[in-house]
Formats: sequence, structure tokens, C-alpha cells
Amino acid sequence: MRRWFRPEIEVTTVARLCSFLCLSFCLSAFGQDSENADLFTLSLEELMTVAVVTAVSKRSESASEAPSVVSIMSAQEIALFGGRNLGEVLARMLGVQTHNTWVNGRNFIGMRSDQPAVADNSHVLILLNGSAWAQDSYNGGIFNNANSASLPVDSIERIEFIRGPGSVLHGSKAFQGVINIITKASKGKAAGLTIGRGQMDTHYYEAEGSYKQGDLKLTLNAMSVDTDGPELTWSVEEASNRQTAEMNEDNVGVLLTAEYQQFAATFWYGESKQASMRRDLTDLDNTKPVRGFWNNEKYFANLAYTSELNKHWQLTSKIALNGHRSEISLWGEQRGPNVEYESDDQSFEINLNGVSGGKTNYLLGALVTRRTGATPGEVSTVPDWQEVWWSAYGQIDHQPTESIKLTLGGQYNDAEKDHKIVPRLGAIFKFSPEYGMKLLYGEAFRSPENVETHVHIPAINLFGNPDVGPELIKTVDLQFYYHEKSTQAAITFFRSDQEDLITRYVRDDGNISFRNEGSVVIKGVEVEAKTTFWKRWFVTAGLSYQSNEDSNGLRNFTLQPNWEGRLGIGYSDSNFSLGLYDIFKTSYQEATLREPSFATVNPSSEAWHNISINLKVNLGRTFNSSALLNSSVQLYVSNLLDETVFLPTLTGEGPSNTMPAEEGRAFFVEFKQAF
Repeated sequence: MRRWFRPEIEVTTVARLCSFLCLSFCLSAFGQDSENADLFTLSLEELMTVAVVTAVSKRSESASEAPSVVSIMSAQEIALFGGRNLGEVLARMLGVQTHNTWVNGRNFIGMRSDQPAVADNSHVLILLNGSAWAQDSYNGGIFNNANSASLPVDSIERIEFIRGPGSVLHGSKAFQGVINIITKASKGKAAGLTIGRGQMDTHYYEAEGSYKQGDLKLTLNAMSVDTDGPELTWSVEEASNRQTAEMNEDNVGVLLTAEYQQFAATFWYGESKQASMRRDLTDLDNTKPVRGFWNNEKYFANLAYTSELNKHWQLTSKIALNGHRSEISLWGEQRGPNVEYESDDQSFEINLNGVSGGKTNYLLGALVTRRTGATPGEVSTVPDWQEVWWSAYGQIDHQPTESIKLTLGGQYNDAEKDHKIVPRLGAIFKFSPEYGMKLLYGEAFRSPENVETHVHIPAINLFGNPDVGPELIKTVDLQFYYHEKSTQAAITFFRSDQEDLITRYVRDDGNISFRNEGSVVIKGVEVEAKTTFWKRWFVTAGLSYQSNEDSNGLRNFTLQPNWEGRLGIGYSDSNFSLGLYDIFKTSYQEATLREPSFATVNPSSEAWHNISINLKVNLGRTFNSSALLNSSVQLYVSNLLDETVFLPTLTGEGPSNTMPAEEGRAFFVEFKQAF
């Protein structure tokens, strides 16, 4: 595997700790002049003040006036309820599903009970500071292990969740939703160091620093976590032929952001090595799973410049670089050559945003992306590729009265041989300053990736189809909302029609290939609310129901739970904060629903609660010590009820009904020192 910076992904704990200590102490030499923005200095009412989104229309607007179904999670909410990595944080948002199996890595994010044929992140676009981040040009986003595990959680300012199509402004892959992660900007000179320990021999380190001088703002975050992971047991085809193994992880991430006047830059590098367990692809007669691994390195750079043409119009230009190097053991450790993947994509985007007459907003933009990649190892699965995708988009928002806002948008996309135009229509009615209604219609698409058009693996009889076309989706949303200072609530009804889905099939010659086949209709309702009371209490809750059916009349085709719920209760004062969060799901459908030939050899999926508790104590205020005022201890417990979770297997994961996903109950302790 051709790496960029180090010959091996493993880094010793001592080296990590020393580098983080140097970082923190060097930054602390500047002196701390910014306010401490942790939960101890905030009223929880401030959790309700984050109501501005940027990803819906590529400009700042309130969540209630954005022409999408959008929810926001703030840094304070993340700190209140805790979370070991980005994937765990994202799972707390209503409508978001994480498919964390141990075959393709813990990297899959879905929305609204959608489930692509392969867990490859191809239906949700994840942005970092407004630019596409978690993707690759091999398979759209299957190599996202580092994105989920190696972004420092403390660097996040807020997360914008857009449920429903986003291709009008963001192009292919913004199919069922868009997630925009906004990182913190520097508010002054400060630094901090976090050291954590936990069960499964888990070691965690995170360092952060910020600097501000005049118009220059810098932030730097670094994190490292290594763990032996849970011990899991799985069978592929025979219940008696099981494999038990520790699923260890080793993750490192560094994030740097910079701002100077109209310039903004984001640089991120992440590494993740995760153990895997899968069917033995070198010996299909061997029904015992084999232990392998996924090595994943990712880089991302985004440079943006905004020019204020006048007080009503601005022009923004962006250059983004996105790439990965990945090495995967498909056959088990030390059992043959590993498969290597790499891609390097470069994009340039320009958009003009302005307002006319105070009632009409205009957006015009264009994006061009050069996508290159290869599978350079002994096992080449796809020929080297080099291609150019480009798109042009526009949107008009008009407010004929103070209580009505109308939206019309569209995008033309050219992805090599695929050409597609998708529209967006929306009407927002404000019945009062607090109450309103949104009626939205949007279309989106996903262009086929190189693995679907050109993969060539004779050993497992898998071949691409250059004639496969894009997937399509049409969605209608009806939302009623209530927003005021201390309470936000909404109920949303939606229907999504997916067409021309890309699936695997067996050709007449017995080989496996890809084609556009069938459709799925997903219908559902989502109820969500947030409120604060007595100044120190915060509650967030959500409940959703969905049903789905494919073109052959098969109900529950996506295999996702019909009911999902979220409930978070938090308290904070000057001494401590305590957050309890429950993610509830009814049972998943088993893979045998779609693949009757799969063996029922593992436990069935059952309804489950994933409850976490997060306690954070300020040592200085608790023990009345000024020397410890910037010191805190945090106790985090995941899966409090020690639930065992089994998910349905997907295409390529093995011919069994389910496979293990979530580990058992685990305790973690962290010490944080601010400088």
C-alpha cells in the first residue's frame, strides 16, 4: 500500500502522547484569552439558539425558512451527551441509520430507512465545511472508515442534517440526504489536552489549540484512539462453524482550519485500521469466516474565497482536494495478496449569491471535478480511471408576502456518459412568528461508480457493466413546525420513490454483474422536538415510522426497522453536566427476506435500546480549587443495558441471515486540561 507520510499505520502510544503534549504546551504559550465555552459556562437555553444552516441553499438562513427538512445538532449538545467518534454522534439524529457491521468496516451512514444494495455510503453526501468530504471515485464512499473514526469530535461547531434529496445543489450522491459538518472557528488563544482510558484496552488522546491575531484565525485538532475492540462471534453458512475474534481499531486524525479576511481553508488527514470478519473468498467451500482488516487513509483540503461584490451580491470560489489510500484483506490475514485502492479527486466550484429588492434571493453556480484512481496492487479489480464530471445549478427564492416563501431550483449534471436534470420546488407558509408549514418536492440522482461499470474480478465471478445508468429518486415532504426561544418541534410526512436502482444480478453465463432494476417506495412520518426548562434542563426527542415496498410487492425491502425513537435528557450547572441518551429501534428484517437461500445460522434481530450516559465534572468548582478550574473529568458509558445487536447481511457480506454489529456495555474515563 502506497502511503503518504509513514511506512506503517501503527503509531506507538508514547509517540502520540508526546506529540500531543508538545502541541498543547506550544499553543498554550500564547496565553488563554478566549472565554471558556464549555457546558459549565452556558445556560442550556443556548442550545436552542443554533438555528442557522448553510448547506440547504449555500448561504446562511434560518432552519425554519430553509426549503428542506433540516435539523441541527450543536457543539453544546454533542458535549452534553458525549460520543466517542463521529459515527456515534451522527447515529443520534432522527432519520439517520448507521450500518456498523464488521465486514466492510464501521463506516456506513443511511437516512430515512434507505438501504443501498451494498453498504457503501452511496445515498448520503457528507460535507465538511460545505464541500464534499466522505466520498471516493471508486465506489462512492465505501472507504469512509477514517471519516467516521478519525475526525476529532471536539472540533465540531454544529452538524446540519438535511433529510431528502439534495442533488439540486450538491450533485450525485446527495440522494436521500446531506450532512454538513461545520467546524469551530478560533475565538482566541487557547489549548487543551484530553487523555482517556476505557474497557477493551482503549487508549484515547485528543489535543486542540486555537490562535487569533487580527483577521487571522487558526485552529488545530489532533486525535488518536486504539482499542482491542469487542470479541465477536459469527457464522456464515453453518451454525457449528463459527469464528470468534477481537475486532481491534487504530485511528488517527488531524484537522487544521484557517481564516483570513475573505479566505477560509480546511485541511484534514485521517487514518483508520479496523479488523474485519468476512466469508473466505479464496475458498467458498470453507464456511468458517476469516479475520481480515481494512486500512484506510484519507486526505481533504478545501480553499475558499468570498468576494463581496456589493452589499447585496457575493461571489464564492472553492478548490477542494479529496483522496484516499486503502488496503483490504479480503481473504483473511496472511492468506494472499491484499487489494489496494487509491483515488485522487480535484474540484473547482464557483457560485454567485445575491438578493434583489429584499424579497428575492438568487443562486447560480457550477462545479467541475476531475476524478482519478487505480487499484495498484497485485490484485487489480478496476482498470485505472480518469474522468471529468461537471454540473451547473441555480435556485430562486421569492417572498411575495411576509408569510409566504417560494423556491424553484434545478441542476444539470454531466457525469461522463450520464446526463441528468433534477428540480426542486418548495413553498413555506408562516402562520405566525412561531408556526409554519413546508411543502417540498425534490428529485435527486446517483451516477454509477467505477466499481459498478468496470470492476473485473474473475476469482469471484464479478464484472462491471459500462451501460448501467444512474439511480433516481423523487421525494415529497410536508412539514408542520413550531419554533420559539425555548422550544422547537416539527412533524414531517414524506414519500420517496426510488427508480432504476443499481443491483447485482447473475448473468446467463453464470457471472455476476450490475444493472438498473426495480424500484422502491418509502413512506413515513417523523416527529421531533427540543426544549429547555428551569434554565438547566434540556430534552430532545424524536419518533419515526416508515414502511417500504419494492416493485415486486415485497414489503420491508430495505430491511430497516419500522419504528425508531430518540430521547435525550440533560442537566448542567457550574459544577457538572449529566446527559442520558436512548436510541430505540424495533427489529431489523433478516437478509433471508430478500435472499431466501441465505442460511439462518445467527441470532435474529430484536428490538433494542442503545442507552448512553455522559457525566462531566469540573474539578475546580467541585473542590473549590482555582488551580483546577480548567480541569475536568468525564465518565462515558455506552450500551448501558448491554444489548447485543444483529444486523441483516447485505450483498457481498456472506450468505447468512444476520451478523453482529454493536458491542456490549463499555465504560470510558477521560481527563481534560485546558491551558
